[in-house]
Amino acid sequence: MEKSKYIVFDTHIAGPAAVIFPSFMVHADMAMALEAVCGSPISAGFVEMYQGEYLRVSGRSVSLGCTSRPEDVKIIERMFYERER
Repeated sequence: MEKSKYIVFDTHIAGPAAVIFPSFMVHADMAMALEAVCGSPISAGFVEMYQGEYLRVSGRSVSLGCTSRPEDVKIIERMFYERER
């Protein structure tokens, strides 16, 4: 599976929230489009399903000057878990 890009925003209301989008898009463009609704970006990078079992984040966004963080995996996983309820 190809890596997708992601940004974690500090929403100030619901805590950190992740947005995942295709790799051809630019992190900074996505952040600018969503900042009014989502708040400020606090981390960004690439996300992929690793060995078909779990998510892995890596890298950084040059355009935002943000890096991926290990805790981003839990934020992204929570997004999927809460959606299933």
